Amino acid sequence: MMRKEKNALAEINTNALGDYLEDYQNETLNRAMDKLLVMNEGEMSLDSILSQFTEVEDVDYDLALVAVNETLKSVNQVFRNMGIDLEFKSADFVDYGGFILTVPSDTPADIAQRIRKLVDM
Repeated sequence: MMRKEKNALAEINTNALGDYLEDYQNETLNRAMDKLLVMNEGEMSLDSILSQFTEVEDVDYDLALVAVNETLKSVNQVFRNMGIDLEFKSADFVDYGGFILTVPSDTPADIAQRIRKLVDM
């Protein structure tokens, strides 16, 4: 049973983000966006981490996701306490979920602009 999340992480609207990036299939933009994402795919995804264990069930994924959310909420609080203008937000992509590091006031347009700047670096 999935616990209802209180005070959940803020969520970035990935559909709106895609609208500002305009090309969902652009590999260069996707690689640039990956630089802002946490635990989205690869070795550090929940799937990859949990696959190291045998007999993983849905509840295990639920528990891991809650642990990650709670940890990132705590990190966000530390950022605020230290006056650092950064915030982790959850991001729901078509095939997977992940987390993105943003400035708290970032809109999808701001994040898309930051991703485009990463391409130009």
